[in-house]
Amino acid sequence: MGLLRKVKGQDRAELLLGSVLTSGRLAHGYLFAGPEGVGKLTTALELAAAMVCTEAEDYCGECRNCRRVFSFDHPDVRITIPSRRSVGEEEIADIFRRRVGDGVTPLRVPGNAYIGIDQIRELEQRLSLKAFEAAWHVEILLDCHRMRIEAANALLKTLEEPPDNTLLVLTTTTVSSLLPTIRSRIHLIRFNRLPRELVREEVRERLEIDEALLDRLVAASDGSVGRALRLAEEGATHRAAVLKTLRALEECEGAVGVLDLVKSLVRELKKSGCLEFIGELRSLVHDQRRLLMDAEPLSFSRKDLRRWEVSDDVLEELEHQLLVCERRMWRNVTPGLAMSVPMIGMWEALSRKPTAVTDER
Repeated sequence: MGLLRKVKGQDRAELLLGSVLTSGRLAHGYLFAGPEGVGKLTTALELAAAMVCTEAEDYCGECRNCRRVFSFDHPDVRITIPSRRSVGEEEIADIFRRRVGDGVTPLRVPGNAYIGIDQIRELEQRLSLKAFEAAWHVEILLDCHRMRIEAANALLKTLEEPPDNTLLVLTTTTVSSLLPTIRSRIHLIRFNRLPRELVREEVRERLEIDEALLDRLVAASDGSVGRALRLAEEGATHRAAVLKTLRALEECEGAVGVLDLVKSLVRELKKSGCLEFIGELRSLVHDQRRLLMDAEPLSFSRKDLRRWEVSDDVLEELEHQLLVCERRMWRNVTPGLAMSVPMIGMWEALSRKPTAVTDER
């Protein structure tokens, strides 16, 4: 059946890994390098499953060993991710649980995370012991470009003299960030960006979305299925925030209340979140314009929208002001200042009052 069943579009990786598995010439260390979200982790898990599965030559995908590998629960297949000293084991475990549940959550700790020497020492301790259930130890280290220099030097010793039946798979988006001595001791396998049509196919299989939204996700994916799926999920989160904000705007009694609401949004979302939020708000206004033309909305469902008692000219101007807001934030205007005009305009539209938004073309 071949090794890569869960990853498409990485023919080079499949050919190389399939060849070494068939010939029995598997190396002790591999570096999977390529853009984020193109199948590096999934390929590492498929390779790990092939090492611990006892039911098939590559892997069956159905036995207890295989199921535990793909749910991050096999005792002999361990994954190390960049972390911080302040992050506890339960918080990391929650990240893994969310990834198993949605298949999208990045295995990444927020903030300035790194792979430290303590994590490498724990890895070495595991490798010094006999495997619990399988014949192999498989260690997967994600985002190795975030490895501290002392951790990299410690890992180097393991790569130079690996214990028997040990496989180490490192992943990175930036090969040049790894020590040359590390790169020289493991086999590099490059992963490429995926064709747009393949991204489209994969996203369509996993999500029920309209073609217009799918077009936007594919265009923004940069050849990454993972990125497209995360954008879809984040978009859903921001759409919920937009609808919540509309309800809050309707309750505001004046412009001062609107500005207070803007301050709260900025504190909650930060700059990057504000950019996403304004983008979704612009999508909502565009959908409101479509409702005026009796056309189907593109981003929001009909049940989330109602006809505003304003003309299309007002909505068009408001959509333009939201676009200006995005541009101003990209030019490093503070989010609170940039968002004030369109949010007051939104409040006036919801209040059925004449709009007083300014023109900044």
